[in-house]
Amino acid sequence: MDNDNIRVIAFDIEEKSELAEKLWLVVGRHEIKITHYRDFSEFYDGNTATDIIFIKEREISKNRYLDDFPLQDYIVFLIYDDSAEPNALEMLAKGASYVFHEDELERPEFVDIFNTIIKQLKNKQMQQGKKQEQAYFQAALSVSPDAMIIFDEKKRIIYASDHYRRVYPSFSSLVIHGMHVEEAFALMSREQEIQPGDPQYDAARDFWYNLKGSAEIPLKNGQTVRLTARKLPDNAGTAVITTNVTKYREQQGQLEEQSLKLENLLKTEQQASEIQKQFISMVSHEFKTPLTIIDGNAQILERRADELTPEIIQKRSKTIRSAVSRLISLMEGVLSSSMIETGTMSIDSTPFDLKELIDELCAEQEDLTPALIISSDLHKIPGMITLDRKMMTLIISNLLSNAVKFSGENPTIEINADIRDGLLLLQFNDNGIGIPDEEQAKIFDRFYRASNTTGITGTGIGLNLVQQLVHILGGSIKLVSVEGEGTTFYLTFPVKDKNGD
Repeated sequence: MDNDNIRVIAFDIEEKSELAEKLWLVVGRHEIKITHYRDFSEFYDGNTATDIIFIKEREISKNRYLDDFPLQDYIVFLIYDDSAEPNALEMLAKGASYVFHEDELERPEFVDIFNTIIKQLKNKQMQQGKKQEQAYFQAALSVSPDAMIIFDEKKRIIYASDHYRRVYPSFSSLVIHGMHVEEAFALMSREQEIQPGDPQYDAARDFWYNLKGSAEIPLKNGQTVRLTARKLPDNAGTAVITTNVTKYREQQGQLEEQSLKLENLLKTEQQASEIQKQFISMVSHEFKTPLTIIDGNAQILERRADELTPEIIQKRSKTIRSAVSRLISLMEGVLSSSMIETGTMSIDSTPFDLKELIDELCAEQEDLTPALIISSDLHKIPGMITLDRKMMTLIISNLLSNAVKFSGENPTIEINADIRDGLLLLQFNDNGIGIPDEEQAKIFDRFYRASNTTGITGTGIGLNLVQQLVHILGGSIKLVSVEGEGTTFYLTFPVKDKNGD
């Protein structure tokens, strides 16, 4: 029991109470709070603490509230001194527990008495707490849909919830503490009219006799119960939980029937289903990189928070915010790409800093792959390019992540950009595994993956998405690849600079 549940109240008209000071010598070692009141009118019993009240006998006549005060609800010490003649019998009759002279508070005998009282209070409240916990436990089990029965290590009943008495009314008085599991099973099987030789009887007997694992038992009354055995800690016994799964099984049967109907309907909509699967795969593929970036930087901030400089924290935070922004852009971009098939894809061409975007996406990849080396030559393009920024983010991030993924342990990427005759030229070169010659014509097909990518994660969606977006922007994409040496992608886009030229 926590000592916070015991209060010591000292009633003394003096502002600086000598009684309270003496009590500190006794009470202080128990870490129990002492509260000093000058008058009973100040005292309000507003909590559930157990109070021990000390009051000087000479203060009784000054506290007109005392006559109505329920002393019997507390442990009351009446304290008197040489100037007072206590009417001990009267106080004991009103509810006082003990009468002591003030000097006796300093004697070892009083300390022993007080310590004994504290110990008794703790034991009493501990027992009350256990009873309350047991009452809550039994109340909770009684409203639970599941029944519980607990066996000791010798397979004898030590507890059975009220469910068993409701389910087996004829034998409820016999399912008692100490009954062996085999006896209990015999009573239960007779109640359910399950005879030896029935499949239900054999399955139930095997479960109850062994008290291991789980089993579902269909009963004669049409109900189905699931029995689950759980070993208690320290081999103290076994708890068996019984759950009525009849409605669940009925619902499962209904769901299976509905599933068959849906399956027949879906067979007539295979094309729509395939589009949906492609869309889901595309979303999972494109969202993986920014989520990994966010997680990686967040782990660094968490593990190394004490040693990171403000500049590094700011940099990591910026990377996380950039990845979050990219997630939003990906979501909008991928959702927009789903409209490609219907021809309702819209383009939002606005001026933006392409060099800054490429630098941000490169930084994200470098954070994920410390061994990555990226060199870029972007000085030939103007500060602002008019294109769809979201689509360009998808295109560039896919090409970068593919280059890293297929370049082994020491990836090296070169990025070049130029403007010629109103065309933006972008070039991405890697030192990866390359693409076999005979497969290069299929590499942009949705879900197609080269034969030399076994063991490397991917869905075959990225390059298909890149090609579609490039075409939507009026551009072109081609590749040159040598297996075992690397791949170069060449992209062109019609653009206008910030002046519209």
